[in-house]
Amino acid sequence: MSDPDFTRRLAAAQAEMLAAGLKPSHTNPLLFKLLARLGMNVRPPHYQPFAANVLIYGWFFGLSWGIAMYWLIWRGQGMPVPVASGIALLAGLLFGILMSTFTLWQRRSKSLSRWQDL
Repeated sequence: MSDPDFTRRLAAAQAEMLAAGLKPSHTNPLLFKLLARLGMNVRPPHYQPFAANVLIYGWFFGLSWGIAMYWLIWRGQGMPVPVASGIALLAGLLFGILMSTFTLWQRRSKSLSRWQDL
């Protein structure tokens, strides 16, 4: 079931971001569309706390990139799974921090409201 308050805030957030000049692909990235399709009430990234964006982006990137790298390259090179997992974890963390920083910069430069104020 959909939360009416969340739906109202989501619509207000989408309208605010588009009015501020953000591209539609930045207002609702593919990963967040996927999470919404899975039934999760996930705020747009510009309205998430920094740490939540690090976890969301980092988890997805680290997992998908790590699995792909292991099966395509590292397995053939004989890299142990714990080492591959550590590298994927570090890559996910770095990607999450970079994406969260970019999102925070956009939020501040466009003077977007806080989620609670929508």
